[in-house]
Amino acid sequence: MKVYKNRLVGIDVIRSIAIFCVVMCHVVEGRIYTLNVGFMQSMSFISKLFAFTAFSIGRIGVPFFLLISGYLLLDRKYDDATCRKFWKTKCISLFLIIEVWNILYNMFNTLFFNNEILIDTMIRQLFLVKASSMNHMWYMPMILGMYLTLPIIANALQEFQLKTLFIPYSIILIYVFGIPVLNEFLKVLGEDGVVSLLSTGFSGGCYGLYLITGYMLKKG
Repeated sequence: MKVYKNRLVGIDVIRSIAIFCVVMCHVVEGRIYTLNVGFMQSMSFISKLFAFTAFSIGRIGVPFFLLISGYLLLDRKYDDATCRKFWKTKCISLFLIIEVWNILYNMFNTLFFNNEILIDTMIRQLFLVKASSMNHMWYMPMILGMYLTLPIIANALQEFQLKTLFIPYSIILIYVFGIPVLNEFLKVLGEDGVVSLLSTGFSGGCYGLYLITGYMLKKG
């Protein structure tokens, strides 16, 4: 990958695409279209095609961001000192940013939508035990949770060859993505879907899978 002034140009390009995708996803879903059956039936075929295409492409943004994180952060060793430094510089600063934005969003809702600030609700939001009124804020606690164990996962990954990692990676990939796709086909056929009983929480689910995929891409 081409390096220019200590920057990976390819990563910057992917990051730019991810930013565009996220903005497009939220604009299409929240500002232009209402993605429900009643609203979409009233639209022309071209409008439907554009809406669903733009929304689907926009959903690629989050996976791209997580792939970048895995690519940049998992291919290294973390000793006690670097692990603590990572938590201090990444996790603490990210947590503080979440706190600031939760407060700002509550003030914004009060000033522009005349919503009453409920202190107990805001306190729960600050402690990350209640979702923000801004639905895009889900990403911040998610990435914070990923960062808490990222140095430990990075050290573990260094001990295995890619062909060994491919075994659990493939199984989790099938259960996390394969079953939902299968259920969509079953729904079209009028059949009941299937439920995965395999726990993937310890591996981070689909978000952990994106991070690991970024690492595997870096390793070829």
